[in-house]
Amino acid sequence: MPAISDPTAAQAPTSRRVLIVVVTLALSLITTFIAFLVIYDIEPPDASDMAPVPTAKTSESGQINPLEKFLTTLQQHPVDAPPPRKKAPSATGPSPQETVLNNRALVLKSYEELLQTDPTSWRWPTETGVSLEDSLNGQLRHLMPVANLIRVQAGLAESISPDESIRTNLSLARFAHGLNNSRGLLIHNMVTAAIQRTAILQLERPLVLNAISPITLTSVQRELDALDPSLAAFAETLKAEYLFAAQAYRAAKGGAPLQVDARKLNLRGYPEPVRGMLLKPNLTLATRLDLHRQLIKGLQSSWKSALDAHQISRGNLDKIYQSPVRFWLNPNTTGIAFSVLDAQDLQDSLIRQMGHATIHRQVILQVALRRYEVDHHRLPDDLSELSPAYLSSIPQDPFTDLPMRWNPGTQVLYSVGVNGSDDGGAFRIPVTIDERDIGQYYWWSKAASQARDAQRLAPPEESGRPGVPSAR
Repeated sequence: MPAISDPTAAQAPTSRRVLIVVVTLALSLITTFIAFLVIYDIEPPDASDMAPVPTAKTSESGQINPLEKFLTTLQQHPVDAPPPRKKAPSATGPSPQETVLNNRALVLKSYEELLQTDPTSWRWPTETGVSLEDSLNGQLRHLMPVANLIRVQAGLAESISPDESIRTNLSLARFAHGLNNSRGLLIHNMVTAAIQRTAILQLERPLVLNAISPITLTSVQRELDALDPSLAAFAETLKAEYLFAAQAYRAAKGGAPLQVDARKLNLRGYPEPVRGMLLKPNLTLATRLDLHRQLIKGLQSSWKSALDAHQISRGNLDKIYQSPVRFWLNPNTTGIAFSVLDAQDLQDSLIRQMGHATIHRQVILQVALRRYEVDHHRLPDDLSELSPAYLSSIPQDPFTDLPMRWNPGTQVLYSVGVNGSDDGGAFRIPVTIDERDIGQYYWWSKAASQARDAQRLAPPEESGRPGVPSAR
């Protein structure tokens, strides 16, 4: 009797072979995908438009960089912390402030010599053999003490010679404005913008507490007009910042700690394949380059256009980051994560600069309003009354591209701020960019006088943010 074959026995080897083939293919695909993640990167992006524009007054031309000379003086003769603000009633002889100024005569001379040079020739120096981070720290740590020294000088002249106090504050504003245009990085921009903002706000006391002539007011306004924060200068800062980021990301690929905007990602402890998966410098830089280009393109029109363009770019990046599928299938997940942080940093820097421009324009309006009041013995009901006799045009709110707001009833100048909403001039004293509206009382108003008294009498732990009620 012939044997009866078992069909299942014949199918078993075939099934196993099929399973082996499927598993092999699956493993091959997974291996190929992992290899793709490890190896894949693009060619370095063409960033030729980020290169500095050559000028006839750079250090490459053989001329001495005046800013480098000034910073060298500061390194050799560092300025200490500012002296106490008040002189004890029983004290005799020079005050602590006067003593500090006398002991820093060389620094003050170097400061005056720098201001006599052309600010377009100023360049932040880089030191051979010194890391950029250490170089930045060396440059920046001296600036605020010097600014405080000049503020002390202006404060001492406030009651004795108000015109001299005004000139000193304006010199500090010119100094900071020149530094801000010296093709530094965003960290330079943040520090120098803060110095300039402080200098122009310190004009309030000598202007208000003394009888300042209309001629002086006109001169002050004219100088402030020339110091308005520049869109083009910030665009150059963004170019320099991109080149810095490119250098940092490419160094990180070789295992160096990544140092960008104070964030550090040390990839040295990872083996080479994992390091490649963690960061693809060219892919990351291509994303960042697009962020910078969109910002710079917007800056060709206005501050608001730049913010609008950047928010669109950032929104597109957030969509990738917030989608698990799109994020994890991306060959540069670490680069995407860093790009999201980079986009936030760029937006924060832009908003700070817009706030700086807002406050600067409000100070210009303060002086123009005072000139109008002196001539007409009243304040205007609308800022349009200032043009063209006192202003060629009404300064725009950087956050709206519309004229700055003025409430004649409360005598408040204000911007809608970053939230874009008109909150009726809701702010606290002193002026900052963090409030719902960025605003100031008209300096010669009763409310401003009360705010100055509140700041003067506030306890030390509350100084700078006294409980001045919001303007409405």
